[in-house]
Amino acid sequence: MKFEVERPSREDERYDLDERALVALAEATGGAYAPIEGLDGLVSSLRARQSVKREPVGVDFGSRPSLVTFFFTLVALTGAEWYMRRRMQMA
Repeated sequence: MKFEVERPSREDERYDLDERALVALAEATGGAYAPIEGLDGLVSSLRARQSVKREPVGVDFGSRPSLVTFFFTLVALTGAEWYMRRRMQMA
């Protein structure tokens, strides 16, 4: 019988909080790290971010008939392909 023995992963070596790694990860990704004691500040900052309004963007398909034709052709071809696969029991 053959078997291999490998070193265990480093993930299981340390279970305590690595605050420096979390701060570095938050800075690298544009986020913020908040310790458990600072959750009140985190909640208020999330509420402040939520107040930012975003305007919906509308697309006028009537001004671009080629785009409408492309969209409906794509939907029709996808539907036809699905129907053929179902009929041939390839789904």
